[in-house]
Amino acid sequence: MLTSSQTGGSLLLWAGLLATGVVTYAAGPTALANPLIFERADPWIVHHRDGFFYFMGTVPEYDRLELRRARTLAELPAAAPTTIWRQHAAGPMGSHIWAPELHYIDGHWFVYFAAGGAEQVWDIRIYVLENPSPDPRAGD
Repeated sequence: MLTSSQTGGSLLLWAGLLATGVVTYAAGPTALANPLIFERADPWIVHHRDGFFYFMGTVPEYDRLELRRARTLAELPAAAPTTIWRQHAAGPMGSHIWAPELHYIDGHWFVYFAAGGAEQVWDIRIYVLENPSPDPRAGD
């Protein structure tokens, strides 16, 4: 199994490891529910150097980006989701908000996601949001 030190903090393989029901990281083996968080497709988990695990996934309404933060993987299901962005009422990024990924690059947080247009829902493209705040749940 991988440890958080072996992955350099960016735990891109967690979704596959979570499917086994048991994940090992620096604190030792922990049994986790499968699925970890109900009604969230396209799960993405990052273990940041601030010591927190951050979770994103597609919400069932496909209308917003939510972010959860917890000290352990086992605490993520109970962590309150924070809405960090909502779809636009018109134009690009107006529908089908899905598959978010959270990245920390050069001191900024980036969220990559797919979205369709409000008027042309199948005009799906990839977009990115940037946030310079140390806490990705805060700031603009």
